[in-house]
Amino acid sequence: MYKINDTDIILADKMQKQKKFLKSTFQNNFDTQEKTLELFIQGINHAQFNSFTDTKLIWNIAAFINIISFDLKVVSQDLMLAENEWQKRYYSRQVSLIIYESINDFFDLLGKDFRELISLKICDKKVEEELMTVRKDLNSYKSKYFDKLKGIRNTAIAHRDNDSIKQIRTIIDICWSDTIEMVTSYDRILNQLGQIFQGLINIGLSNFEELKKKK
Repeated sequence: MYKINDTDIILADKMQKQKKFLKSTFQNNFDTQEKTLELFIQGINHAQFNSFTDTKLIWNIAAFINIISFDLKVVSQDLMLAENEWQKRYYSRQVSLIIYESINDFFDLLGKDFRELISLKICDKKVEEELMTVRKDLNSYKSKYFDKLKGIRNTAIAHRDNDSIKQIRTIIDICWSDTIEMVTSYDRILNQLGQIFQGLINIGLSNFEELKKKK
């Protein structure tokens, strides 16, 4: 009853053959992201304690990116290594929910306060161009996937339609390989954002007047 194409069949075979390698790769990613998150938490607490408003804003967004990326990778491991069709569609629904709930948050976090900080205090044209590129990528991603994500989220995961047939139709129509492509594309955007914010943290540590006053 499931929507299964040739790509699903070929990809599933490859995933199972590379299962040991994939699990090791995911575990390495988990270890790295957990250590990074611990650093972000320390940075946010330090900024909060010293009333470093600008620093806190940047570290907070960096931590948010890390959390979403971490959550997505945890579920993606189960999505990619799932061995039956219902599991594949359950984890597809979970990643759809994570992406749906986070994508508008990124537009909010990268909104007015953040743009003013970048233009008035960071003053780095390269960073502004990189952020503009990521915003375009987010907008393109949203245009391509948001209606699909919304349909899954509102019918079969965060909210469940009382009509069981509508739920089932939504679930069985999910294409597993398409979901993996969707997750991979979003993860690339998160990686771009993560790299930009690592650079912003380094710039802030050197340039922010609120930090210099404490030296």
